[in-house]
Amino acid sequence: MGKRFGPLHATEQGVRIGDPTRRHLLLAEDGIHHVDGEKRLATFAWEHVENVRLGCHDVVPLARGRRRSAVGGGRRARAG
Repeated sequence: MGKRFGPLHATEQGVRIGDPTRRHLLLAEDGIHHVDGEKRLATFAWEHVENVRLGCHDVVPLARGRRRSAVGGGRRARAG
């Protein structure tokens, strides 16, 4: 299993994955940048990137401003 980053931050430069004040990934138009603060450590052009997956299994959906339970969908069935 590869390295895990999170959460997502939308910025003018692109989408930042991880803590923007520390080491994180920047998904930009020209490629994926490994960044430490604002210093770019490495850049990977999109045409050279493969086998990337965004893991949706960690996402907990939100409903009406409240966190839903990760188990059972967050709503209890009413007794009929």
